[in-house]
Amino acid sequence: MVERSLCMRETLQKHSTSTTALQPVPPITAGYGGNSDKKASAEYVYDVPDGWKERLVSKVEKGTNGTDSEFYNPKKRTEKEYLTFLSGFRQLAPKDSVLNNLALSDVDLQDLISGADSVVSEEKKDGNGQLYYVYEIDGVGKHSLITVTCANNKLYAHFVNAPTPEWNKDQETLRHLHESFKTVV
Repeated sequence: MVERSLCMRETLQKHSTSTTALQPVPPITAGYGGNSDKKASAEYVYDVPDGWKERLVSKVEKGTNGTDSEFYNPKKRTEKEYLTFLSGFRQLAPKDSVLNNLALSDVDLQDLISGADSVVSEEKKDGNGQLYYVYEIDGVGKHSLITVTCANNKLYAHFVNAPTPEWNKDQETLRHLHESFKTVV
């Protein structure tokens, strides 16, 4: 796994028994041009499995739905994780309205919610008291895990999506990716 800020990298290794184990590897740091330090400037972090590829996000996507980063499994291209953020949010709206508001700028999410077999939501707080809304959507042929929070006057939404067959095979890894997201406050 690679932490999105690239300040910590872990490798996901599969064993012949179909279980997974995380093996730490040395931390790495990198910057966005100049001498910037990603660890010092990171606003959020999340794990990415070793071998997954980053999809370059266009300026249009950044401007319309706030997509900031996206990674996908090159062997199963529809298995992916991505993060969106929108500026100007000081706190979360009620839990039930946040998911529907996110769907306004994401047609795939609208379709998933409207045809879902179940939508489960809960509130969680991390060790620093940061509030996160956590959603799990079991849709027709697709599964999605979403975490939403507000920090630094921004609303962050982290998505982990997979078609049902891949979800059934890779559920443990996908849940780990989902649970690894956190804001750096």
